[in-house]
Amino acid sequence: MVNQDPQPEIYTTTHTFANSAAANVVNSQYINTYQSANEETRIYAIAVDIQNTSGADVSATYSNFDLQIGAGVNPVPTNFFDIGAVAKGRTRMIELTCPVVVKFKQPLRVSVRYSPPDATTLGAETDVVIRLIGEIGIQKVVN
Repeated sequence: MVNQDPQPEIYTTTHTFANSAAANVVNSQYINTYQSANEETRIYAIAVDIQNTSGADVSATYSNFDLQIGAGVNPVPTNFFDIGAVAKGRTRMIELTCPVVVKFKQPLRVSVRYSPPDATTLGAETDVVIRLIGEIGIQKVVN
């Protein structure tokens, strides 16, 4: 239950890819949004960090990662998109033109894929940290 309407939220997932991970390996995690029946979660931005095991930024070396968010059974967007450029950017964040809406009892899934341009394997263990920036709010009925 939200304490304010809307209530800001940040959901964080860490996707670990082992040393010598093969191309097109997908690491998916589910997030529990803890929303009530009359509430919805809206995701407005995605922040990306690509780190080694000690937490240092390695996005300049290992940036061949793609992202897909699942809201219920629907992937948003339909295809994976490149997050390497986002991780190398100044803000390390991408703002969505329209929010990803997750309704009550819909699973929120974050999938990260290692996708090098050729069949090379990952050179070192790498963590991809994804932060979904949004809010939980009470559903409004529009007449």
